[in-house]
Amino acid sequence: MFNGDLIDDCNTLLEFITNMKLHNANNRKNLNNGKAPKSCVYGYTKWKRYSNGKERKESALYPKWYDTKLKTDYPEMESIFKKFADYHLPNDFKYSDIVINKNFRTQKHKDASNVGLSYIIGLGNYEGGNVIVENQNNTTTFYNIKNQPVGFNGSLLYHSTEPFTGTRYSIVFYFNGQLLK
Repeated sequence: MFNGDLIDDCNTLLEFITNMKLHNANNRKNLNNGKAPKSCVYGYTKWKRYSNGKERKESALYPKWYDTKLKTDYPEMESIFKKFADYHLPNDFKYSDIVINKNFRTQKHKDASNVGLSYIIGLGNYEGGNVIVENQNNTTTFYNIKNQPVGFNGSLLYHSTEPFTGTRYSIVFYFNGQLLK
């Protein structure tokens, strides 16, 4: 499945991601000019029940946290994400959740629940779409994330997305600090 070659592995991950049914995230409208973007968390949620009343599976690692719909619908993706991360993210990097965004150009923001470094990578057939990070020393860095993981602390640093054309997926690996409360 993955062979350690970053470009090959990005293409393989993209194949899996494009087969996932992503839903609109009404809670992220404020980052997308008032429109609900395609943005889903693969990981954990505080919500015990689905909107239809059915109960979610409780996490063995994080009591009183439950698998998100995406994690429930695609349990096989857990090992796929792990294999990708094992090859292409630092060995000491720990994550609990993964956000998958499709064609989502975020406005300037800080991440509310992330703790420490997050790693983002862009996948797809697109042009542009660099991540803009405002550093603490009042400088701005533009990161080309296409097929290249980039790490930064999104809870401390404002960041946004440049315009892009084409189909762009961004995948963000992060640790949700609320899991520890």
